Amino acid sequence: MKGRIVFIFVSIVFLWGGLVFRSAQLQVFPDQKFIKLKKHQYKKMITVNPRRGDIYDRNHKELATTIPAYSLFVDPYILNNKKNNYKRIARKLARITRVSQRKILKKLKAKNSKGKLKRFVWIKRRISEDLKHKINKLKLRGLGFIEEPLRVYPNDHLLSQVIGYVGKSGKGLEGVELKFNNHLSGDPIKVALQKDARGRPLVLDGAVFSKRPAGKDLELTVDSEIQFYLEKELEKSVIKFEADSAQGIVLDAQTSEIIAMANVPRFNNNKPDHYLPSYRRNRVVTDALEPGSTMKSVVIASALQSGIIKPNTKINCENGKLKVGRRTISEADDTHNFKQLTVNEVLSLSSNVGTSKIAFKMGQKSLLNSLKRFGFGKKTGVDLVGESKGLLSEKKWSQHQLASISFGHGVSATMLQMANAYAAIANGGILNQPTIIKKDYVGSKRPAGKRIISESVSKTMRIMLNFATAKGSTGYNARVAGYQVAGKTGTAQKVDFIKGGYERGKYIAGFAGFIPAHDPKYVVYVTVDNPQKSYYGSTVAAPIFSKVAGFAIRKQGLAPMLLSEKHFTKMPKFFNESPFGKSKNVELKKGEVLGEDESLLTLKGLSLRAAIRQLDAYDLKYKVIGQGRVKKIIPSNLDLARSKKRVKIYLE
Repeated sequence: MKGRIVFIFVSIVFLWGGLVFRSAQLQVFPDQKFIKLKKHQYKKMITVNPRRGDIYDRNHKELATTIPAYSLFVDPYILNNKKNNYKRIARKLARITRVSQRKILKKLKAKNSKGKLKRFVWIKRRISEDLKHKINKLKLRGLGFIEEPLRVYPNDHLLSQVIGYVGKSGKGLEGVELKFNNHLSGDPIKVALQKDARGRPLVLDGAVFSKRPAGKDLELTVDSEIQFYLEKELEKSVIKFEADSAQGIVLDAQTSEIIAMANVPRFNNNKPDHYLPSYRRNRVVTDALEPGSTMKSVVIASALQSGIIKPNTKINCENGKLKVGRRTISEADDTHNFKQLTVNEVLSLSSNVGTSKIAFKMGQKSLLNSLKRFGFGKKTGVDLVGESKGLLSEKKWSQHQLASISFGHGVSATMLQMANAYAAIANGGILNQPTIIKKDYVGSKRPAGKRIISESVSKTMRIMLNFATAKGSTGYNARVAGYQVAGKTGTAQKVDFIKGGYERGKYIAGFAGFIPAHDPKYVVYVTVDNPQKSYYGSTVAAPIFSKVAGFAIRKQGLAPMLLSEKHFTKMPKFFNESPFGKSKNVELKKGEVLGEDESLLTLKGLSLRAAIRQLDAYDLKYKVIGQGRVKKIIPSNLDLARSKKRVKIYLE
């Protein structure tokens, strides 16, 4: 009996000792098998993106931002019990999330490689807090939420093709979002999703996002107000002329910073999948087109630089018809039967024959080299995706090709290339690299600009292009009341990329220019694709330039010009002949406001401060009614306003 008791005691001691030893072994030297089991039971590793950096315009107005959203997931294993019915659950979730019932049901029944129900599946990513509350009211076990960042574009369509958008994974897919994805996005991280003792997922709150750095912000050179105005004017032109599309760009004339860049039709960045891919393309940089007569400014500037012509050099324009081999070069308008024209007149009246003869004087080698210096045939290097380099053939040109290229056919360029070439003409002869990034980031420093024409040639071209918008010139409709304008129209036939040659009856109307002519601040280039009611650049595109350039210069605060000696550009001696009489770039008296249209309605859309700055230049008194931007001004005519000495400004 005593021996049995001793045996039982010893057995109990050994049993407890074994348990204690095994417990210590598991605590100090845990089995890898148990570690994996523990992790599988209590944790689920998922990838979560950090908060994406914001995008701002040059005045720090928000263009793209990130807000919290909630992504719904489910553990089908927990849902798999007698109380729950997959079809019933799928139906309830489909009603709230707008995900198809069939798709949800398929996810709930999904199995892993071992034939068992998956423990984690996404139902819908990035839903609103309101939907989250509705789903919580269902009180279904096995459902959970993870807070994730949601990309939002507060202005919907504004600057849509330039900004681009992000995909469901949070990665940039177009525009600036794609080009600077690494800068904006930051690094994604792996997050352990905790589960309770029964394996039920626990909601991950937003605290994890504050524990790591988010993506970096980006500031663009774009002015969102000028951008908005440009887009609206392009939209109006598409409707008015029943056109296929319209594009426009505004550059800082001195630096080539992109102030505005627009494509119409537009798309909503918040709903990119609702639009055709063609709507999402930034045609200003991706599409190369034949520029038409806007190229004449570049050709004549090149010829002036080479020294083979001067503004008063006379050209025999052959009564509007020039035989070149078996072909004939004609003027765009049959009524233009020009005989002798000065180079100044060739540009102002947009003579194809005159420009062709100037190109013949230069020859292929000289003109080709000059066009290459102006940036044609190669990318500008702008910080945007999908840029085209255009087409500039270096093979031997026939005489007919040489003539065609001189007035913008047989050569193609993007709108950005053309606008940048005009910036070089305007700013004293420096070709800068266009940019859309305002603040520097690592690797963003641009190369220094290159001189491509002399300051004297640039000055001469400013005068000549100012003539090209005077009364009797093709650019007359581009005038802006109160400011000197310089620019050139362009009407190009559309290339048929399928059959070759040109599409019959289809044109691209354009206008490129800068404001003010004597001291350029902005370059504006607009095109309208396939307008139906009219197709000349002078009637379709020039009025758009007038409105956009006028808005931009008034927004900057430059008051309408009261003419004095400092506003006159001193005429070089070789301007002793001009298409508009003696050597005067304007015909107004000192103290008179430049421009014929002296309507105060041109202040519409400006801020109150900008409008008052304009009225002060006229020495007018005013009364302000309402808040916001200028809706209308009474009286709208300047002469009436001067007589009454008081103007009412209505805001909204």
